[in-house]
Parts: sequence; C-alpha cells; structure tokens
Amino acid sequence: MKYIVLDLEMNRIRRRLKVNELTREIIEIGAIAMNEAHEEIGSFMTYVHPDYNEGEIEEVIQHLTGITTEMVSQSPGFATAMESFLAWLAGFQDEILLIEWSDSDKKQLMKEIRLKEYTLEGPEKNLL
Repeated sequence: MKYIVLDLEMNRIRRRLKVNELTREIIEIGAIAMNEAHEEIGSFMTYVHPDYNEGEIEEVIQHLTGITTEMVSQSPGFATAMESFLAWLAGFQDEILLIEWSDSDKKQLMKEIRLKEYTLEGPEKNLL
C-alpha cells in the first residue's frame, strides 16, 4: 500500500465571473507518496493555468500561497495537469490510498473534473 497526500492551492474566482458552481479554481496540484513506514518515496507538483480571472492570481491568494500570476502564466491547463498527475499516480504498482491535506481538496478536484468536463477513463477512475 502507498499513501498519497494531496494538497491543492486554489485561486478565488471573481464573483462577477463565477461560472456554474465554481467559486475557486485549482492553481497548483501537489502530492507526496509515502510507503507503509510513512517514508516519502516520491512527490509531484505542477502549477495549473487558471481558466478564469483572465489568468490572474488574486492578491490575497498570492500572499497566502506565494503563487503569482507569472508562476502560472506558462503552466499547463487543467486537463494537461490532470493527465500528468494521474500518470504519476499510475506509476505506483501497489494499491494507493489518497489522503487529502484539507477537507476541501478532493471535493474541489472532483468538482473541477465534472465542471471542466475532464473524463476519467479506464484505470484512472480507480485512482481518485
């Protein structure tokens, strides 16, 4: 068994731009993998280019996370970032247990998968 600790950073979507149910949007996907002895055996990190707010990171989020507009400006979009993250997860041959850093992380991830119409296919469905 491998343990994957997922930590997302999100940008607020300006109220006037609110789309569907999204009030926040993922701007960084981070994760560490641990073995059964809880030793780190791998890590994953990618910034995610936001679809909303004209790609700008809110000032309060910059102060909170240290992530700037410049840092995400050339980053992959959500679908490409998800493909990379899922490929990293698939590289573990053991069964994995996904652990969220906060209560909102997996909910946000699943909401964006649904609302941004990202399709989980085949073995990907079992990774999250």
